Amino acid sequence: MTAPRVSVLTAVRNGADWLGETIRSVAGQSIAHEHVVVDDGSTDATPDVAAAHAGTIRYVRRDPAGAPAALGHALSLATAPYVTILDADDLMADDERLARQAAVLDAHPAIDLTLGQYREFASGAALEQGRWQVRTEPQAGFLTGAVMFRRDLALRIGFDEKLVLGWFVDFVVRAREAGAREMVTDDLVFLRRVHGANTTIVESNRQSDYLAVARAAIARRRRQC
Repeated sequence: MTAPRVSVLTAVRNGADWLGETIRSVAGQSIAHEHVVVDDGSTDATPDVAAAHAGTIRYVRRDPAGAPAALGHALSLATAPYVTILDADDLMADDERLARQAAVLDAHPAIDLTLGQYREFASGAALEQGRWQVRTEPQAGFLTGAVMFRRDLALRIGFDEKLVLGWFVDFVVRAREAGAREMVTDDLVFLRRVHGANTTIVESNRQSDYLAVARAAIARRRRQC
């Protein structure tokens, strides 16, 4: 068996409606890869969906502790030199996505992470026109699914398990502070599903997490002065 070039990490809780499509979008990737799915305490049919795809994923079920903790556990199981995260309701843009981003890191050994673009599509409740904004044109932004990074960087930096929103922004900020270098491309790499139950919608009361990330970054800079 060919060793995986990329580890795809997915955290899921009660994602039975979307997980199967997400798994299939990863399974079709042209490059050798592994898909580590950590179930963060689902109470719906998520385990059944995972079982139906047992041949294409590594599935681990654990007590609920939040997405950053689940993804941290997935990272500890990852074996490939490159890592990307795909939410349990999102999709790869096409079958060459992993290959293209891995080629960027291959060609630029000094680069620690590469960022592509995404676009959104409506699904479920979001199909009710005008209920939520859906960005159908390619967008740039540090969303989890848009970034591929070196595994050793992620193991050094880690994910802050205290945060619900903003934990990935915090990861990128701390990576930059540690000297990580990044490359931004205009490559479309993933499709973000907007369905009304997205974490950024249902956990909108946790917007203060972003302020906490900013305050922590400022405090670290002051300590260095």
